[in-house]
Amino acid sequence: FAAQALAARWRAAGLQVSSWAAEHGDFFATVRMEKIMMFILLSFVVAIASFGMVGSLSMLVEAKQAEIAALMTMGYGVGAVMLTFMLQGMSLALIGIAAGALTGVPLALAAPGFMAALANLTGVDLIQGTWFDAVPVDIRWGDVGIIALTAALISLLATLYPAWRAAQLRPARILRGA
Repeated sequence: FAAQALAARWRAAGLQVSSWAAEHGDFFATVRMEKIMMFILLSFVVAIASFGMVGSLSMLVEAKQAEIAALMTMGYGVGAVMLTFMLQGMSLALIGIAAGALTGVPLALAAPGFMAALANLTGVDLIQGTWFDAVPVDIRWGDVGIIALTAALISLLATLYPAWRAAQLRPARILRGA
């Protein structure tokens, strides 16, 4: 990654130099942009999925109003009610994140074999004419961790509204109507 600095130093010494960044810089810039776009798209997918979590937790709050009210009359505080629903949502989110990682990583590792089998079966090589002779797979565990943490953060934010709604219930009004 010091190619640019070394090339500049050697050019100053009178040598004619070409670096990989000058020769193939567009390729590496494209890969970097693709990585950023995949992160953004994955974040949008998680955000859309979190709307489902908001909906299901909101329906749970509606269905369990009497039980929540009864707990609140027995001393279950506003913070405890919020924490209960946040833990409920986060437990579902963590199960989903773990399932996604435990299926996504093996599927990524199987991609080269799958693409080769598909090319043998159909006679169509989807990566023909590219830089590669096989689908490159490079799992970066740091990236997997960042994606998992981002998904957990989005999920945590998605639990806040239903948990807040559950904590705002008025026990006397609910129990009087029940």
